[in-house]
Amino acid sequence: MSNFPNKRVRILVPLPQGGPADILARTIAQKLTATWGQEVVVENPVGGDTITGTEMVAKADPDGHTLLVVPSQFTVHPRQRKDLPYDVVKDFAPVILLAMSPNVLVVHPSVPANSVAELVTLAKSQPGALKYASGGPGSTSHVVAEKFKEIAGINIEVVHYKGAAPATDAILAGETAMLFSVMAPTVPHVQSGKLRALAVTGPRRSQLLTTIPTLKEAGIPGIEVTTWQGMLAPGRTPPDIISKINKDVASIINLPEVRQALSAKGFELTGSTPEEFAAHIKMEVSSAM
Repeated sequence: MSNFPNKRVRILVPLPQGGPADILARTIAQKLTATWGQEVVVENPVGGDTITGTEMVAKADPDGHTLLVVPSQFTVHPRQRKDLPYDVVKDFAPVILLAMSPNVLVVHPSVPANSVAELVTLAKSQPGALKYASGGPGSTSHVVAEKFKEIAGINIEVVHYKGAAPATDAILAGETAMLFSVMAPTVPHVQSGKLRALAVTGPRRSQLLTTIPTLKEAGIPGIEVTTWQGMLAPGRTPPDIISKINKDVASIINLPEVRQALSAKGFELTGSTPEEFAAHIKMEVSSAM
């Protein structure tokens, strides 16, 4: 391991640029380049509902020079897809849990609803008319919206996009009425007035949107959701390399300037040992089966 890294390191994010996983990966890559003295680049192999890029890492050489940053959708796929070309537990070596983030329910300003109750009333008055954006089948934005739809007893239609950033672009353009999104892509647009926030999905209010209630406060109990982003390597990557990457990435996300910049985007930086992240993945996979 003494010569790791000895060439360019690739961090694959199987989602479009501008989403939460991509923001984290690019922040970390820039700092790792300086730390390691080797170029660390971020690539976005989009396709197959994140499966294409994820498979590329599963099949990459297990030498630490190809890494993966994914959202919690990673552990949902085994329940949805019986034909996955990889095993999310056996074919990956967890490196570090990077961040958690509650979701926020936002609507386009043209939607005549200033609260969750008003949105529900509107949806009930126009069954099937309101469309919501999703970051893709099985994404947190999709799962939470379907749960919201069930609890509220409303009929709203999904429009799938290839990630959080395209879904945000869609609602900004007025293509859809509403979206459950991680904080990073949407908070700036809420703060500028381009989107209206109605509720957050966490157990408490967000420090960035202190006037916005939780879904429970807004009258929709039973939905407390946080999205995570984490880094993995190919399975069989040597433990000493995993340990080095974990240590160096943990140091980066604990830098004051990094914490300040990412917290301002709605990330709650966590960090973990590889073992803790592995246990987290196994727990989510087993509970989803």
